[in-house]
Amino acid sequence: MKNIGIGPLCLLLIFCLLVFALLAYAFDSELWPGEGRPVFRSKTDHLVLYKQPSKTSGIVDKFKINKGEVIIFDQTRYRNIKAGKIKVLKLSILQGRSLGNITYLSVEKYYHSGIPSKDFLFNRGDIFDYLQDRAEGSGIIRWKGEIIDLEYCPWFDRENRNFNVMSEPINEWWIRVIKNQKPVGWLLVDENIVEKDRTF
Repeated sequence: MKNIGIGPLCLLLIFCLLVFALLAYAFDSELWPGEGRPVFRSKTDHLVLYKQPSKTSGIVDKFKINKGEVIIFDQTRYRNIKAGKIKVLKLSILQGRSLGNITYLSVEKYYHSGIPSKDFLFNRGDIFDYLQDRAEGSGIIRWKGEIIDLEYCPWFDRENRNFNVMSEPINEWWIRVIKNQKPVGWLLVDENIVEKDRTF
């Protein structure tokens, strides 16, 4: 019987782990960026919908729609594919809520958890993960394994001298499209496919 070397098996295992790492995401939420409720209008006459909010989940259907028509949706996923990095240049205190060691944030937990805000001390030289923007200058970061909902991100200020944005976060925005009051699939929000607006 011919022996099978362990080398090829190890290579296959490494390959599978690399693929999994590429498909994994850093953080996922049911929230959306910015203020108000988003309104989407189609720029095309069909939309490519997926089974789940992921390009690897498979295409469900090519949804026919009129150009300029409002896209009805009932759920949203704002998914961080790659965390940005922020470096602390000076001793700083930021206010926010610790949401715990999580990778998924629901609307219920964000708005109805009753978690109080507190101060977080950042020392010079510290580096933390910058995950998502929220509204009115707020944002979500990961610090020492915890997800923190910051009340304000000072690195948005032009006069900021305390924080250096080493890299920006990479996020995908998905919405679950509805037809006749039933979900038909998930759409990846792309400015080439949809036009975004807001209602308040």
